[in-house]
Amino acid sequence: MALDLEKLAKVWSLATRGVGGECDNAMAIAKAMVERHGFSVADIPDLLRANEPDPFEEMMRDVRRRAEEEHRRAEAEREKKAQEKKKHQEARKAARDKETAWRRAHKRQVDEIIKRCGGYDKVFENTPDEQRLVDAVAPWYSRVERPEYGEGCYSETWDGKESHDQWTPRTLDALRNALPMPVNISDALTEYKKWEAILAERAMVARYKRKGDVELQPPVRERRWLMSDLVAWGLPANNISDLMIRVQFQIDRDWNDPKEQEVVLRDLARIQAAHKSDLEAAAKAAVQRTAEKPKRRKPAKTASQRRAQVEEILASSEGQELTLRQIAERVGVSPATVLNVKRRGVTCSN
Repeated sequence: MALDLEKLAKVWSLATRGVGGECDNAMAIAKAMVERHGFSVADIPDLLRANEPDPFEEMMRDVRRRAEEEHRRAEAEREKKAQEKKKHQEARKAARDKETAWRRAHKRQVDEIIKRCGGYDKVFENTPDEQRLVDAVAPWYSRVERPEYGEGCYSETWDGKESHDQWTPRTLDALRNALPMPVNISDALTEYKKWEAILAERAMVARYKRKGDVELQPPVRERRWLMSDLVAWGLPANNISDLMIRVQFQIDRDWNDPKEQEVVLRDLARIQAAHKSDLEAAAKAAVQRTAEKPKRRKPAKTASQRRAQVEEILASSEGQELTLRQIAERVGVSPATVLNVKRRGVTCSN
């Protein structure tokens, strides 16, 4: 086994720098280690000096190690960038493929919209109802240039309020009066869906033509919000159908407004009260009909007595409105008997 110079260096350090027994023990161990290989204690400094690394070689090894580490880091960074670039390219390709598939699926629908409107530009023109809304608030419209936001920037206000602000009472009244206001939830939902359908068609055409996003004009958007509020909480739900429309609309809108929960409770209380009143009225009418129902005559004991009762009923004004079966049930005879009595009476009168 070769002499372990590293272990010898540690033992020799204790032998030369240790204290007391530690120094003596280390010296003994060092002596035993070198003598096994034909050396003496006097040779230890030379052996250790020969094993010391060359400073220049150490420096070069350190330089090479740092270069290799830098190379590995650079390779890892290039690989990471290559992977990210590949993922980005794949995502862009997937997005293009998705958009191509969407355009292929909606081409016919877009063509129909453009044809119905009379051209691409006509799709984005105001409908008559939209123009009425825009004209209704035109007296309060103003456009202010905003150069601090960049060249060509401006802001639009209606009665001093921008489109995202709460509109003033008089502008809201103008929008309410521009078109007939719905009187029930179903009508309000119909108008809301009308604005949604217009926006959806324009967005579809703009996306197909790669023209960017579109939006309804602010007065139209505000009217749409008015309809939304009417459906969600503004109008009373007078029956279960109205309430189902309201709750479904609230679910679809995915809001969490305590006011909407309160209005549902209010509607339920109103419907419950109305239902209770209807039940009470129906029960009262049933009792009244039962009281007014003619009592069945006590059946006569003999056939001649029963014929006499039939003749009496036929001769009365009430009997003129009864059917043969109804008279037969009252007297307790067959409809054929009633018919025979009626025929005999007609014959006798002639």
